[in-house]
Amino acid sequence: MEETGKFEENEELIVLQKYINYIIAILLLTGQLTITGVFVKSGGISFSLGGPIIGSDRIEARQGKRTVNLLIGVIDIILALLLLAEQIGISSVVISAQKFFINVTGPIFGEPRVGVTAPVLQENVRALNQIVPDHLKIDEKKLENLAGERKQ
Repeated sequence: MEETGKFEENEELIVLQKYINYIIAILLLTGQLTITGVFVKSGGISFSLGGPIIGSDRIEARQGKRTVNLLIGVIDIILALLLLAEQIGISSVVISAQKFFINVTGPIFGEPRVGVTAPVLQENVRALNQIVPDHLKIDEKKLENLAGERKQ
């Protein structure tokens, strides 16, 4: 019985991960996200995505070179199609001082598929809950109101 609960919990997380990948693909296709970097390491390649929607600049060619801008657009479209085809997915989110980036990769680029499991997610949520209150002031009343709205 306990195993079934864990499986269903992981299945929900897998579906959530797919929806997030679809959203990232849509943001790539609409120009809200674009490729910002390529990481080549032994055994694989990953791509960093950023854009105005997550606080970074949109990459454009210097001096408005149309062919380079076209190439960036083509890469964005290819990455979006690979996300929609579930060939790649989000592997990490990198947070810097003023912005953050989303990294994507997958077996097609030599990297293993990133899977989600409830224990790892729960551990990350616990860590986040320990870190965030130390650095940010959170209005508990607003948080309770928000939680109450979500239940209804």
